Amino acid sequence: MLNVGIIQMQSAPLEINKNLEYAARLIEQVCENNAQLVVLPELFSVGYSYAWEMMGVAEDRNTGKTASWLKQQAKENNIYLLTSIYEVENNDYFNTLVLVGPNNNIQYYRKRNPFWQEFALWQRADSAGPGIFDTEFGRIGGVICFDAFARETYENLMRNQVDLVAVVACWGTPRLMAGHPELIYAKEMLEKFSYLATEVLPENYARSLHAPVIHVGQGGISRSPAPVPQYWPFKAVETSAGDFWGHSHIRTAEGKKLIEAKAGDSEFTAVARIDIRDTSSRPEIKRTEFKVSYLSRDYYHVQPPSFMSKIMQEWCYRGFRREYNSRRERFQ
Repeated sequence: MLNVGIIQMQSAPLEINKNLEYAARLIEQVCENNAQLVVLPELFSVGYSYAWEMMGVAEDRNTGKTASWLKQQAKENNIYLLTSIYEVENNDYFNTLVLVGPNNNIQYYRKRNPFWQEFALWQRADSAGPGIFDTEFGRIGGVICFDAFARETYENLMRNQVDLVAVVACWGTPRLMAGHPELIYAKEMLEKFSYLATEVLPENYARSLHAPVIHVGQGGISRSPAPVPQYWPFKAVETSAGDFWGHSHIRTAEGKKLIEAKAGDSEFTAVARIDIRDTSSRPEIKRTEFKVSYLSRDYYHVQPPSFMSKIMQEWCYRGFRREYNSRRERFQ
């Protein structure tokens, strides 16, 4: 049995100190209920924004402010912490999932499939790291947001016989704005993505992998500029508002929800006790990576809402390369 604490929070973009102080208070709450593993949302310490200034607060995976804070929290509370950080290495930027234990050991994996405008901020990791984490209470499979849709992710979880799956995310939908009719279509599509990501995929993973699934996302309201890829027919949005989907929850291996945050809750903490199967022997951790192919049906474990959504993913993958290189030149 394992006590898992989940934390749904609204992080302030670019305000690392504020977010770490806030998260520390929420960690204290779940630790009071004997949490052993605590899961925080994707990019909890830097917030979720497409602003170019984000690159100015990217951190080293092992020695940055967030990494040092995670080590301290894990040691002081005798827990494991799982989340994602905004990482910089040799002027390359990544969305990196980390698992930090009380012994201060950091295990990691870098997001393979940035989603739409995320390509302006971090790149697809050619070498992701295993994403499969061994602990004294079992083998955890870590997943970041849109990577959950990829067949590569599912097959790696299955081949490595994970005992528990933990997904961190920032799904949400934009609010409509005058002069931007394209947001009507984006809102409809992202509502479908968010439903698939928070409801369909976690249950699918739990039942097919026979393992409990944790899904933790940010809650509350998002405000961010919205850049557009090269040759996009609409203007960029200087300040776009949106609503994080939330729905953080824990499912049993049978797919049943044990606890769940309400949609959009800006703050939610809970602890659930879950069964971890007793796996006496596991295969050596080995990751298989697929060549990117966003327009291919075979690339996905669960299909995106429409073929047009695949076209948009491919367009952003190719169309943000110039924007990404231009941004990172500011910080060389």
